[in-house]
Amino acid sequence: MRRSSQKGTVLITLIIAILLIGVLGVGIYSLTTSSTFMGLLSNNNDQAYQLAQSGIRYKIKNLSDTSAIGDFLMPDNDHKFNISYNDTTKIITSIGIVNVGKFSEARRVILYDVSAYWKTPDTDPYGNIAFGPGTTPITIGNPDAIEVDSDGTIHLGGNAGDASGAIWYQGSSSAGNCNSGSCAFNYGLRAYFDFTSAEDNSSGSTTRGDGFTLTVLSAINNTRDRSGGAPPGISIGELMGYAGPGNTATVTIGPGEGLRPPKMAVEFDTFPNPDGDVCSSASRNDNNGGGGSSFRNHIAVLFWGAALTGSCGTYPKVSYDDNRHESGSGDVSPTPVNSYSGYAGGGYYEGTKSSAASNCLSAPGTTCNWMEDNHAYSVRVEIIRNSSGASGLYQLKAWIYRDTQLPAALTQYRDITTPYSSSAPHVTRMITLSASDHAALRQIFFGFTEATGSATQNVRISNLKFFFPQSTTCLSTISPLSQAVAASGATGQTVTVASGTGCAWTAMSNNAWITIAGGAGGTGPGTVSYNVAANTGLARTGTMTIAGQNFTVSQAAAPPPTCTLSDSPHIVPYNGATTLTWTITDGPADGTWSLSPSGTCGNFTASNGGSCTTGNQTTPGTRTYTLTVSSDTGSNTCSTTFYVGCQGYRVWNETGNRWDFRVTGATCQTSRNDGFEITNGSPQLNVGETVNRYTTAGGGCSSAVQGDISYTDAMNADISATGGNGNCCVNYNAGDTAGDRANCW
Repeated sequence: MRRSSQKGTVLITLIIAILLIGVLGVGIYSLTTSSTFMGLLSNNNDQAYQLAQSGIRYKIKNLSDTSAIGDFLMPDNDHKFNISYNDTTKIITSIGIVNVGKFSEARRVILYDVSAYWKTPDTDPYGNIAFGPGTTPITIGNPDAIEVDSDGTIHLGGNAGDASGAIWYQGSSSAGNCNSGSCAFNYGLRAYFDFTSAEDNSSGSTTRGDGFTLTVLSAINNTRDRSGGAPPGISIGELMGYAGPGNTATVTIGPGEGLRPPKMAVEFDTFPNPDGDVCSSASRNDNNGGGGSSFRNHIAVLFWGAALTGSCGTYPKVSYDDNRHESGSGDVSPTPVNSYSGYAGGGYYEGTKSSAASNCLSAPGTTCNWMEDNHAYSVRVEIIRNSSGASGLYQLKAWIYRDTQLPAALTQYRDITTPYSSSAPHVTRMITLSASDHAALRQIFFGFTEATGSATQNVRISNLKFFFPQSTTCLSTISPLSQAVAASGATGQTVTVASGTGCAWTAMSNNAWITIAGGAGGTGPGTVSYNVAANTGLARTGTMTIAGQNFTVSQAAAPPPTCTLSDSPHIVPYNGATTLTWTITDGPADGTWSLSPSGTCGNFTASNGGSCTTGNQTTPGTRTYTLTVSSDTGSNTCSTTFYVGCQGYRVWNETGNRWDFRVTGATCQTSRNDGFEITNGSPQLNVGETVNRYTTAGGGCSSAVQGDISYTDAMNADISATGGNGNCCVNYNAGDTAGDRANCW
């Protein structure tokens, strides 16, 4: 901001800009307000408050500028803010004034404590924490595994194998909030940093490893000279310097307990570890671990798992489960569970390896693994700490964005002086700690841990800043935390949000089959309604993120598909075909024929119903086809039976009289007596043919036709579907009808 004199004019555009800019710095602050309402309209008071905020933000940005005090006027001289600063008490006083000197004057006063605002060497010129001069990283293995530049940039890994360690903040504050790195946790913290990692385009993300953590741990139970990780001479990069005995393997500072609980961390895991480490047969439980194209790197919330007993060589096992996913027993002390994929309490997020969004920075078009593409990733972490009686309620949130997909509210995202609510966190966990664990976290150390095994890494952390709020700002809870839904789905389900007045929150579905129907966001208490689509497959679990917390929906599996199968026509002449039609309930389903009907009928996939035409049928009598329909949820069968006529029929005269007969295309059979076979010495009655009866006997079939029966008439009389015996022999009865014949002789 520029001002022309102590009573000078401030450009309105710069004032507006300051209203939009977050505090560019880090502080442990105390914020109190008092107001004198001189005006008659509430909007005057609001404007005065905004002006006072502008003064605070401007002074913090220019804290070392001794001229950044006094009156700062708007061009109309009716609006201004006044800044004063006491360098001894570290208190900024900002007064916003609207309608200066008039009857409707409104004033707002804000006092801001920057006593713990970290200055050089603890911060760079932009207010970021610099783990720089005077900070000695704790490392096991290669001492260059953790390095700090003069500008505060941290390098983790250093392309060194089998190295691990930790780096902790060690500054002090005049207000006593931090003393040699031990800080009062009070109501939690907010952190922001950017990081890049060396590229890894292997299919299983195994070229680089193993990752790092942002860690908060008890300063009551630990000293600042402790680190985790594998002991000397053992390669266990998956411990990430957070688990394992590290430099406490000897009894002098251990024995072998590493970083003692209570502690919590956000893990940035870039290497698949599906198996147990050398000191534990239990799986590390990295989702999709073991490499392959399905492997995805992840971030996750960690606590301290479940301690192992016994020893690993000469080292106790007590700390080896500290970062094994799924180790622990729930969301409460004494052993809160480390988040894992699918955990109902949340806290686990996988990135996607995508050629469209994750190209290697040095070689566009080459696909790199998520977090390992040399792109800058922006991370924000919030820990909200609240006392509930003697115990403590903790909510952890973390966001991570690649530089190609940064959130729209970027200024707010990077401003850690205020809570962030413009997008749902990628991971969130809420836990309750016992009174003893809660008390042990009243003072904390915070920093980073990292480790490598045989695969090396080089991670660069920059723009690092931490902020300790003075209140439990907008700690929301939801009820219930989960819901079981039938396979048929559900509509109008609700979740209640309990939140403080004025606290903004959002609701977002993380699965396409769960949709927000109402209450996608709100301020203060509210309700979210949602619908769940019908399930056509196996049992599934999905989540919504509501007010920063995971809400879990568990849906039952769909029932196995069932089917019906029909035929038309039901009676088929020899060498004819029929149409088979099927319907499927609880589909779609795949279908297979136990005996192929040939024709257009083949096995199929993902069908809800259909039809086909069989091949020509050349086996007289009963014909049955069976269809099996199956999906992930099971299978069922359905069948249909139809009837196939004979290739040809023998026909007997059973009219009671003598007649001349002729089968289509054959010679005349003259004077066939009653009871004699018409087709004796003549072709049988075949498909499409008829037997004609003539007026006179012995006339050579030259008189008029008196009647006939067709192949179809004969087939329908003989076939078992209509009560026949299927012996391919029929009678020509009086009245020119066909009838079944018991014997063929």
